[in-house]
Amino acid sequence: MFKKLILKLTGILLAVCFVITLKNVDFVSIFSISENTPITMETLEKINNNNILGNYVDTKLTEDIWTTGGVKEKKTSLVVKLFGFIPIKKTTVVVCDEKSVYLGGIPLGFSLTTNGVIVVGTGANNTSELLVGDILTKVEDVSIYDVFDIRKVLDGCDGKEVNITFIRNEKEHISKLKPIFDEASNEYKLGIWIRNDAQGVGTLTFVTEDNHYGALGHSISDFETGVEILIKDGKVYQCTTLGVIKGTKGKAGELKCLFVEGSMSKGDIQKNTKCGVFGSLTELDK
Repeated sequence: MFKKLILKLTGILLAVCFVITLKNVDFVSIFSISENTPITMETLEKINNNNILGNYVDTKLTEDIWTTGGVKEKKTSLVVKLFGFIPIKKTTVVVCDEKSVYLGGIPLGFSLTTNGVIVVGTGANNTSELLVGDILTKVEDVSIYDVFDIRKVLDGCDGKEVNITFIRNEKEHISKLKPIFDEASNEYKLGIWIRNDAQGVGTLTFVTEDNHYGALGHSISDFETGVEILIKDGKVYQCTTLGVIKGTKGKAGELKCLFVEGSMSKGDIQKNTKCGVFGSLTELDK
């Protein structure tokens, strides 16, 4: 009888502890910490001092910081422990220096030149495995940036099969293709339609003290194929807002803006990533 009472009381105590833990620990935030999440030592200190992840949670960097790529990226392991001794999460984080940024919010115009050309259509004489959305980067060993690069290679191939390099679903593929002679233009062709640039508008997110910026919060993709654009280079322009389409449930809003490409760019585009567009700005006062 006494043993059953002890077991019952133990069960009740464990249940109470479980409920208290659920109410005082942010498990959703803990398990949403992904691999290679950037973190500063100041942020880590705030998490522990302010109990941001919960009253019974402690976070520690358990290994020495190691450097990858020179001094550009410092990594270590972050362990989240419950009650100071029960490990519930371990992941690799990137340790960054804390920086101050100026918040953005203004619309900018973006003009990109692709690294390679995007296949936007295929003709009846296309005999390769190239599909709409593929990014053609090389024909033979020649890097391709526009239709003229393709034409130069094909002019010297004499109709013989050529090696092509292309990217599909973020993976590089190599194949062969025999060009088709087009009597109308008296040229050899690959049987595809291509595009090598993209333009659009987006919102500036932040600017650092050394004039580097981040914008959009997502990558720039080709409007027809939806493919994330591999950029060769790009420019940023001041733009004029013509109108705003308010966002609704399940549908994002839209800025209608106008900008003119040319020599009056306000900066460059260096990276197009899933987290946004990044580069440097100039002439910030204009």
